[in-house]
Amino acid sequence: MKHSVLTTLLFFALLIPARAQMARLYTSNSGLPSSQVHRIYQDSRGFIWISSENGLSRFDGMDFTTFRFSRDKGDGLASDLVPTVFEDSRGVLWVGTSRGLQTFDPDNSSFHLVDVNGAPETASPYVSDILEFKTGAESSELWVATSSQGVYILDTETHAMKDDRRALLGSN
Repeated sequence: MKHSVLTTLLFFALLIPARAQMARLYTSNSGLPSSQVHRIYQDSRGFIWISSENGLSRFDGMDFTTFRFSRDKGDGLASDLVPTVFEDSRGVLWVGTSRGLQTFDPDNSSFHLVDVNGAPETASPYVSDILEFKTGAESSELWVATSSQGVYILDTETHAMKDDRRALLGSN
């Protein structure tokens, strides 16, 4: 009797369809700025950031908000080519573009260029990657990789370049 009840329960359990989440495909037709995606990153607020060849998107689980370069917008994205995005331990969202490093201000949905090389006449670097390294209990450094100017090291609190940058940048 026990075996027939267990067999019957098992049989009915197998008949109930599984309710697994189906895979979804997001493309430029469904809200992405480009199907050539460089990086996907989830920030501490739960937003998914997608950097691409044609802008930066923020996904809230339902809709995409896309940020693109505009000559008319001084506090906009510096370039449509966005290789990377990263949030540091202080909650600052850093955006690496082909025309430099920026921070994102979520209250105003605006971007601010960070002067990493300290020389306005020098072209802003193509930022290819960003990492954070803890240097103490309350301090850390942001390492910013570029495609042509080496690695910059910034203090995450002040956003200023660290003095030991010459060791990584080489002598030019």
